[in-house]
Amino acid sequence: MTVTQAFDDIAEILAQLDPQKIAELHAAPELSLRVEELVNKKKEALITPDESIELERYLALDMLINMAKARAVVYWPHECVYFSFGKAVCSGSGFKSL
Repeated sequence: MTVTQAFDDIAEILAQLDPQKIAELHAAPELSLRVEELVNKKKEALITPDESIELERYLALDMLINMAKARAVVYWPHECVYFSFGKAVCSGSGFKSL
């Protein structure tokens, strides 16, 4: 089994737990700033080995979350529509509009 396959299996499980909450996941502003800082350091060849490991972990987590988001749509009620900004709008008895 590859790492991607393992992530895929975990993403599938997460997507089934609560599709709407998965779709609405986003990084905290502090985390986004830290990742941006690390990416800039990497571009400038100023990143330390420890920071490089930290960046790779963040990127792996981001990949897992995006895989779960992509799979979450499958488990949503059919009357729900997903918008890329993380909101679900539904008619009928599906998710509540946000």
